[in-house]
Amino acid sequence: MKNKNSIAYDFKVGSRVYFNDEELGSIPCKVLEVKEDILVLDNGYDKPFEAKVNECEPQDDLG
Repeated sequence: MKNKNSIAYDFKVGSRVYFNDEELGSIPCKVLEVKEDILVLDNGYDKPFEAKVNECEPQDDLG
């Protein structure tokens, strides 16, 4: 069993997250699918893409 020092977020389908892109910064996205440590994201502009969980953070607004 691996001990991770990072905070684990419970990403679910339909969750809104920020994808942290090195060039573009934080991009708001919607989670379309969860595959263990990979999220399939939709930013509303490009076709859906995969990102690692550690490249994403939840959007805190509960609007």
